[in-house]
Amino acid sequence: MKLGDIFEVTDETDIHKIFNAFDRRKYLYRIYASTKSQFVCIIWSHAILDGITAQYGSYIMLGKNVVTNIPIEHPPSFIRGFYAVDTFFKLSEFLCNSQLQKNLDVPDFQTMCLSINEIKRVSKQNKVSFPATACAMYLSRIFDALPESVSFLKVFISVYIKNSNRFNNYSIIPIIVQRCKCSPLDINTSISKNKTMLFGFYELFRTSLLTNVKSQIDTLKPDVIFASMKNNDEIGDAKLNRILVYNYTSSAKIYACGIQTGADNFYINSSIRVANVSLSTPLKI
Repeated sequence: MKLGDIFEVTDETDIHKIFNAFDRRKYLYRIYASTKSQFVCIIWSHAILDGITAQYGSYIMLGKNVVTNIPIEHPPSFIRGFYAVDTFFKLSEFLCNSQLQKNLDVPDFQTMCLSINEIKRVSKQNKVSFPATACAMYLSRIFDALPESVSFLKVFISVYIKNSNRFNNYSIIPIIVQRCKCSPLDINTSISKNKTMLFGFYELFRTSLLTNVKSQIDTLKPDVIFASMKNNDEIGDAKLNRILVYNYTSSAKIYACGIQTGADNFYINSSIRVANVSLSTPLKI
């Protein structure tokens, strides 16, 4: 493989035009560096790479200090089998029709920024995890932007899990979030209740056949996917101030990825397929 096969310099300043020009039949991933806007755009297929691995590689390439992400190890096989059965029955809770209408073919990308220190303060105050607090703050904004008739959201929280079969080292913890129960403590309780489902989901849907079956069942598709990626507080040699993840093809109606950049900035970029949902002023690059 030559450098030109994966790397291209461009004077294009619109990140979405870069994506639209990306030939998915020819490339599985490609790196574009904009000379005019001073940003680097990395496009990849989820079939070969998960977001955390891509983030880690981009940090190394761009000079940002990184924290090694260690995937969660699987329990013994007989316990995984039990979790798979348990997950199968728990999925009945998610067999309900979404209250959101997916009516945007092209996602609306919106960015918001939370304070790292505020997330940590609330987490410590409630004795809950950082991802649970960040997720609660984000979902509260989502509920505020939706009509009052939307009383719940089906949420998949991504988890980094060891996977020897492919490059995608991920699974999810599914939870149902009620509008009236969207506090950090509520989210943390729901995550704890369903945490074994991250192994069950992996066991049930790690094969292509079952994954394709699942993808055809609309009631199992999430309203929101929330990914909270870990890194350290330092900006690094490249002085990066934003790292944003755009998801053009997710089956979720709202895909959110939060990444820390700098000491107190937690950027959450949302790929939204629901009309009239406004979280913040869209980021202009």
